[in-house]
Amino acid sequence: MAILDTTDVIALGEEYAVDLSGENWVQYCEDKVTKINDKIFSFPFCIEGRGIIYNKAAIEEALGKEWDPNSVNSLESFQAICEELRQAGMENPVVVSKEDWSVGAHQLGFIYDAYDGTTAGSEEIINALKDGSQKAIDYDRFNQFVDSFDVMLEYNINKADPVGAIYEQDPMYIVDHEAAFWLNGCWAWPNLVDAGADEADGWGFIPWVLGNDTSDFANNGIQAAAPSSSW
Repeated sequence: MAILDTTDVIALGEEYAVDLSGENWVQYCEDKVTKINDKIFSFPFCIEGRGIIYNKAAIEEALGKEWDPNSVNSLESFQAICEELRQAGMENPVVVSKEDWSVGAHQLGFIYDAYDGTTAGSEEIINALKDGSQKAIDYDRFNQFVDSFDVMLEYNINKADPVGAIYEQDPMYIVDHEAAFWLNGCWAWPNLVDAGADEADGWGFIPWVLGNDTSDFANNGIQAAAPSSSW
């Protein structure tokens, strides 16, 4: 058994893996498996989500009022809560870690996932960018992504020395209520626990907002997927 990304399952499955199409469990997760030529060579073993982690208690403590995570559904609304926190004394409420590979590997994928919300759509835009028929500079999702990142950098608690940021320190900022948001994924929870996270604070995700259309599906849900194991 091997724990692999979907791309690796596709690359290696037919040559090295066992066809699992006849397994009984397929009926329960058929839309979450990886198929190659209509054969199944993997099964999902968890759901991983990514976006912007928030500490609800940190936000409400700074603002002195209740805060609804669903109120952040556009770049304007995200910028507004960051500015409100700054005015309330939390000068830089966003934690951007120095691990640029993570921003690229985990978060930049939104520009593909949010093309139309389908795997086929993701493949379509990736291929268009690869063959040059779509230029990144002319792709709305790319520009929306960069616009959002610019806002996050403005409110980054590490902005004085972004490449000198220490990953082990980053969760402490949000746990200690010095910051409210952290660009990351569900895999960061052990780091938060190690930093002393109080579950009662109310932890969760808001989307990496893309543009200002509050009805946009990308601004009203968390990007999540099922990593696969391959046999």
